[in-house]
Amino acid sequence: MIDWPTREEFLSRRQGPYVDRMDGLDYSRRLASYASWAEITTLYGALRERYRLLGRELKQIKAALGPLAQQPGETLIPWHCRVLAMSASEQDRVQELWTCQHRRQDINQLLRDMDDGIVPTRGRKSSVVDIGEKLPLLDTIQERYRAAYQAALEKRWAEIDEADWQRELKRRARIETAA
Repeated sequence: MIDWPTREEFLSRRQGPYVDRMDGLDYSRRLASYASWAEITTLYGALRERYRLLGRELKQIKAALGPLAQQPGETLIPWHCRVLAMSASEQDRVQELWTCQHRRQDINQLLRDMDDGIVPTRGRKSSVVDIGEKLPLLDTIQERYRAAYQAALEKRWAEIDEADWQRELKRRARIETAA
């Protein structure tokens, strides 16, 4: 008789499931599933305000850059070449412009997600630490979403585990009857 591994040993040895086995997770992407209407409107207003403030900041940075900024009619590649030829301090000033632009783009993506009625989780082009720090409600909603996703993932893992275990038991029975 063969000394077979236990169910726990069998499941611990195998690799994670393929992506095609993870379709149909039972969780919602709808924003209304994780936040009340008051939370949604509060968050939306706070994001819009942060977006406006970054727009004003962006204008000030561009004005301060003067001729270092991308000029009207100048395409991106020549401007990047010009930036690479600048001194380190000038490049730092241009980097400040890019960081502000990326933060603004991130907030815009979060707002578009909210407009579409989905949980705002995308839009992380840069390190946007200040969004979460200044808007803890965003972190709260995203944490609720991550918890629901994790629960759905664990439920799906359990279903896959059970199906794999049953398949393993049938395989063992075939081997033992053949032996």
